[in-house]
Amino acid sequence: MPGAADISSSPAAGGHGQTVCVTGAGGFIASWIVKLLLARGYTVRGTVRNPEDPKNDHLRELEGAKERLTLWEADLLDFHSLRAAIAGCHGVFHAACPITDDPFDNLKEQMLRPAVDGTKNVIMAASEAKVRRVVFTSSVGAVYMDPNRSHDVVMDESYWSDLEYCKDTKVLLFINFSLHFFSSLVELSTSTYIVTKENVTIYEFFFSFSNI
Repeated sequence: MPGAADISSSPAAGGHGQTVCVTGAGGFIASWIVKLLLARGYTVRGTVRNPEDPKNDHLRELEGAKERLTLWEADLLDFHSLRAAIAGCHGVFHAACPITDDPFDNLKEQMLRPAVDGTKNVIMAASEAKVRRVVFTSSVGAVYMDPNRSHDVVMDESYWSDLEYCKDTKVLLFINFSLHFFSSLVELSTSTYIVTKENVTIYEFFFSFSNI
């Protein structure tokens, strides 16, 4: 991967003997997560829509991939496929994000449902597999979009974007699409707290622009 940092792969890095699952492994952020985990000695199961798709070849070229990376076919809305990939893992990095070829058509079905229900499936599968920790990658859009909040406030885990504002704001098409995307992240993020009763600890990271 161009621009890769010098990452230690010594035993001191701490992942030897442990297996983790990374959902949406072929994506930009997820690919870096896979790279970092392999460099630290973890065995990685990456979920993708099609393991044979050439667009996932970059994952197989990562150092350590030949010995410690397997790609699993899975769909966010297919609980059984997620359960199979997660079973036996020590942890899960949920980085999969729904995408659509037409961002202005049926957004609720194409983005909201896969984002929210898909995340619930991941956490439930992790709980069933006795996985105690899930790292969930979200977006700053899930916490920032609230017109009634002061710009000076320091936000923490109790702050969320205003879902109705995200849904109702009608501006330029690109921004409107972004707001729909952010609304899916708000629903997705808040839903994670509903399923924490399943004895899974969730670590949530909010990204702004990906420029790794």
